[in-house]
Amino acid sequence: MVRSRMRTGFIFFVLSVWSAFCACAGIFYCTLANLRWYGIAAGAICMVLAIPFHVGAKRHRTALYVLSVTANSVGSGFSIGTYYSVKEKQLSIENLLTVFALFALLSLCAYFFLSVWKRKTIPVIIAGSVLVALVVGAIVGWIGVRSNFYSLAFFFLLLMSFHYVAYVMTLAEPRDLFRNASFGNFGAFVLITLAVIVVLSEGDFLEIFSDVGGSGKTKKKK
Repeated sequence: MVRSRMRTGFIFFVLSVWSAFCACAGIFYCTLANLRWYGIAAGAICMVLAIPFHVGAKRHRTALYVLSVTANSVGSGFSIGTYYSVKEKQLSIENLLTVFALFALLSLCAYFFLSVWKRKTIPVIIAGSVLVALVVGAIVGWIGVRSNFYSLAFFFLLLMSFHYVAYVMTLAEPRDLFRNASFGNFGAFVLITLAVIVVLSEGDFLEIFSDVGGSGKTKKKK
């Protein structure tokens, strides 16, 4: 049982590292080409391209699911790169490599920790709590220091959170490993893109939805 979970954890670790690498590639290209808001459009195109890979993976599971993960990860990278491109922030290779290395290390620790523990509930709660604490810490550091490291760490922790949820789902049903990984990257792209839009719009994007919701309630009262 433990050996099976170790194998699943290792595969998920490899997929997570590959996903982070693809995201780094998307970020690097978006900032280098200075795509600005077109980065969001490029990311959306990548996500759309991932859909047929995911849907068509029933017959060729592994290969097409990996392509889906790849496309969505590059799309997430384009969305993240949009933030730095629009804000005209210089993102160094050292920042990318540092966050990528930390992402790989945290992923390895999390999957190994969840794989060797016999009981599932306790390690899932512990690892999830640590991940939430890291996200909060990245937000605090981003607001307080306004460093590219903390903002980049925040986006990559969002990516990691969906990998983590997908892995926890896989512990319950190991046969859906690659499918869950693919699903997780769709969710990561959507959340990361929304986070980028909210940050760049300085909250105005959220106000649009609140205004729509408020007008809807007003109409119902009338």
